[in-house]
Amino acid sequence: MLIEHVLEHFVEEEVRFILQQAFFHLKPSGNIRIAVPDSNHPNPDYIEYVRPGGSGAGADDHKSFWNFKTLSDLLKEVGYKVNLLEYCDYDKKIITKEFNDDNGIIHRSLSKGFKCDIENYSSLIIDAYK
Repeated sequence: MLIEHVLEHFVEEEVRFILQQAFFHLKPSGNIRIAVPDSNHPNPDYIEYVRPGGSGAGADDHKSFWNFKTLSDLLKEVGYKVNLLEYCDYDKKIITKEFNDDNGIIHRSLSKGFKCDIENYSSLIIDAYK
């Protein structure tokens, strides 16, 4: 299952419900690849572009803003095992692990060289396993 830049359009309780439903329907060892804007990103222009109510396309409809800890914690709470693929740590450093597209292609990622007016555009990307 692939969820690219969707969950930020829901409040936390709705995201919890979506993740619970997905978990229920996944077969054992099934996975979800998730990408959302990263609230720990070091570039203030990126934050302004993607934050709820921000200046970027679709940001006026963003209702939640996640970082590696908040989304990982929610996924673990629901029952998933978590593998962080691309994220910004607490020191605002962009961490990118090498990953393949077998679990879904994330177009808005630093590793895919996403073209945007925002420097170093990246996403918080997580593989979550049942």
